[in-house]
Amino acid sequence: MYETTHLGAIRAFGQSAMVFSSGLAPVAMGVLIDLDISMGAIAAGSAIYCVGASLLVATLGRPGSLRTRPRHNAHKSSGQVADRPSEILRRP
Repeated sequence: MYETTHLGAIRAFGQSAMVFSSGLAPVAMGVLIDLDISMGAIAAGSAIYCVGASLLVATLGRPGSLRTRPRHNAHKSSGQVADRPSEILRRP
């Protein structure tokens, strides 16, 4: 989907998002505890958040499923465009 030239930037963005969320989570939990919200309510809210995020990802499907324009493979000498990886494997 992104070709191999962008994989490093994509991976770096994902790792920085994980580090940021790891630093933000204790602050958010501390604020909720300071507001006298019970641990059961915090756990239930966290579970609802996880289920909701999972449903959102499952609903969106794979990253390339919403593509509106064809993908061009510049490294192919035939000039043909493959929609699925299985089509690339079937070509001679």
